[in-house]
Amino acid sequence: MDLGLTDKVVVVTGAARGVGLAAAKLFHAEGARVFSVDRSFDDDYPLANANRDRHRYATVDVSTEAGATSVVRLAREAFGTVDIIVLNAARHSAQSVASLTADELDLTYRTNLLGAAFALREFATALPAGGAVVVVGSTATKSVQKNEFAYRSSKFGLRALTESAAVEFAHADVRVNMVTPGAIQTGFAKYGPGVLERLTDEIPLGRTATPEEVATCIAFVASPACGYMTGSELLVDGGLSMRSLRLGD
Repeated sequence: MDLGLTDKVVVVTGAARGVGLAAAKLFHAEGARVFSVDRSFDDDYPLANANRDRHRYATVDVSTEAGATSVVRLAREAFGTVDIIVLNAARHSAQSVASLTADELDLTYRTNLLGAAFALREFATALPAGGAVVVVGSTATKSVQKNEFAYRSSKFGLRALTESAAVEFAHADVRVNMVTPGAIQTGFAKYGPGVLERLTDEIPLGRTATPEEVATCIAFVASPACGYMTGSELLVDGGLSMRSLRLGD
């Protein structure tokens, strides 16, 4: 697959594992120069020994304003520019409204929403013509579940950020879109006994996604192939958001 990403400089946040790792690997395989960011990396990080001319990685806490803005600055120092940003860093929150604490809400918002906003603020200081931003959302915004207020509301905020940045960056020919995955077996969300099985039964395609399937959609949306797409949301959820009624064959 040639998506026209050769020599593009791509920043991926939350790149140590799951969808972020799959995206970093795919962009790298497509010939891009990749700057991977996460709070920590495993000793056996798959891209750790990649050629430094084409891949660098840094341990950064994007839940702080300084950390989030440094992501773009560090990538520019390493590669000279940034063409594409994949804003994937996130944390899950499972506190109920009745038990919600200020610390939990603050950390969830700073990690999921404010970190992305501050990274885009820094990106806006030198918008590259033909650039792209992909914000990774969640189908938690498409339904209501218990104990997800902090997480869901932070992801709703990302939708607003996507639309605002799409309008504000359009003059520079920079596109901003959201890719919204459904259930993925990455260990990010913690499921109680039997919950994942019941959820899978509600997915029309009858299975969860792989990180690689979501990464392929991210790379496609970021690529020149989607040059007239901005402010949009691409659902990658196996049809879950359709909420089909199971009334028989």
